[in-house]
Amino acid sequence: MHIIFDLYGTLYQPGLSVMSALRQISDRLGLPYPDEAEVYQLLHQDMDTYLKTLFPQLADYKELKTLFLEYEKQHTQGGDLFPRTKEVLSRLKEQGHRLSVCSTGNDAFMQSVLHQNGIAKYFQTIVSARPFRSKGAAIASFLRAGEAAVLVGDTLIDFMAAYENHLPSIGVSHGFGAQDDFSAATFRAANLEDVLDFVQQVQVMDHVTKTWLWTPNARILGVNGVDTSGKTTFARNYQRYLRAIGLEAEVVSMDDFHQPKAIRSAGNEKESYYLHGFDTQKLIREILQPLLEQGRCETEILCLNLKTDLFDKRVKVNLGPHTLLIVEGVYLFRPPLESYIDTKVYLDITFEEVLRRAEERDVPLYGVEFLERYKTKYIPLQKRYVAEHHPKENADLVISNMNPKRPYVVKSLPNSTLEKK
Repeated sequence: MHIIFDLYGTLYQPGLSVMSALRQISDRLGLPYPDEAEVYQLLHQDMDTYLKTLFPQLADYKELKTLFLEYEKQHTQGGDLFPRTKEVLSRLKEQGHRLSVCSTGNDAFMQSVLHQNGIAKYFQTIVSARPFRSKGAAIASFLRAGEAAVLVGDTLIDFMAAYENHLPSIGVSHGFGAQDDFSAATFRAANLEDVLDFVQQVQVMDHVTKTWLWTPNARILGVNGVDTSGKTTFARNYQRYLRAIGLEAEVVSMDDFHQPKAIRSAGNEKESYYLHGFDTQKLIREILQPLLEQGRCETEILCLNLKTDLFDKRVKVNLGPHTLLIVEGVYLFRPPLESYIDTKVYLDITFEEVLRRAEERDVPLYGVEFLERYKTKYIPLQKRYVAEHHPKENADLVISNMNPKRPYVVKSLPNSTLEKK
């Protein structure tokens, strides 16, 4: 995978170096010192915008630009790498990733910072965005057609550069970006160590996408696994990834198609829940069939509210002619639903892990007695489902999700086909 890093605020914190350069310029031209907070907040702007904002009183910026380039080069010693920068870059390089760095700084300054801090050796490509109309255009100049790539940055400029190139982005919180900027990032990492996790997740999502879209007329992907395997989180993150690479995607959850308690608990509760716990025909009738037959589905469905046991939950469905649908939930890979699914993704965890996650997630909400439901109802039913329908064996992709931060593909059948209705 190609990983493109921003420099300032992502790998390198300029510290006093930029302020020193700007103060020297101020002294030389007889101007007041710029505000330090503004200096760092604007650091990712192009040089013209940057200098005009910091020194609005000037009419001619030609001398200012010349001085800035001169002093910027002199003051490369005043900054530091963020913690664990070298270790993270080394790990990514060892894993076989192609690394690049693209920044709004001038080329000489970038080269000096990278070499003086001993990290230039990790990068195959080093590009300054200054000669280009935008950072997005700079990145486009060295992207290879069809390659999987992700951008790691810390400001809105970085995330918009990723958007321009249909790339997912990882926003690193330790930089100069405002909190609002991160809503434009695909994923958000607290630090560079977390970037390793998100790179692994993006790799898995890229693999899923290539497997799914290999299928002719692909529209519906199923995400299945036992309880607490991470189906909802994976589906939502995958939706963000697909949107980042320029594809329309929506998620439908089986949880919205629960039957009322009177049906799913009638008679033998375990048997009723297993066979009648979900209204699969409603899902097929309201969404899957219209999507496959008409190529689109735009509707509003009244779904069961599990808290009230009433059909007072409105779920809007907006699937256009090019929208991909992700369906996630339990018991997906059995009749009649399985024949509507193009590609099956199974998230694999152990039943011991199910209990551990249930204790961590559900006990604080519902009390310790809720754990007994897992032991006496949910896990036995999941074991029955696994034994009767072999969802793991029949999946196109099996992903180990024992560590949801670092999933990995266990099994991949990129050319498998399914008989569809």
